Amino acid sequence: MKKIKPIQKLLAANRSEIAIRIFRAANELGLRTVAIYSQEDRLALHRFKADEAYQIGAGKGPVEAYLDVPGIIALAKEKGVDAIHPGYGFLSENPALARACDKAGITFIGPSPELLDKLAEKNFLGASPEVKAELVQFFADPSAAYATKRRAKAWAKVQIQLQQLKSAPAMPAGVDSSQEAATATP
Repeated sequence: MKKIKPIQKLLAANRSEIAIRIFRAANELGLRTVAIYSQEDRLALHRFKADEAYQIGAGKGPVEAYLDVPGIIALAKEKGVDAIHPGYGFLSENPALARACDKAGITFIGPSPELLDKLAEKNFLGASPEVKAELVQFFADPSAAYATKRRAKAWAKVQIQLQQLKSAPAMPAGVDSSQEAATATP
């Protein structure tokens, strides 16, 4: 098992209420907190609840800014961040952030990249061909997924099928299902 270094400064790679909840918990642990925000969120409350706040993704849209893994890692290294918490949504199920944190020597507060890879395989491999096509299209251009009513309906169908797959009873060997349920993201 990998040794975890002490955490002094935590970056929440999320926004709004999710980031505020992370900051509250970090504050109770005596950690300094770092917020990131897109241009569109420059007046969002989470920006003012952290000890430090920095704009990310200049010139990018609001979603793309929060998905800018290289930008988040570069900022974290520049500002002396010890750990990154992804919150939920955005980057929480994306192995790219966990892998980038490992490579940069930053603690990722979440599952290992290997476990995230396995979850992605389960979600993708268990999906119907129609859902797989929508997933590929979505990850190729996330903003396009909401461009039309047809795409919005397809994306809703993808979300429903993914939730069904996530709630499937199969658990990896050695995983305590009561712990998994307690830490599952909606």
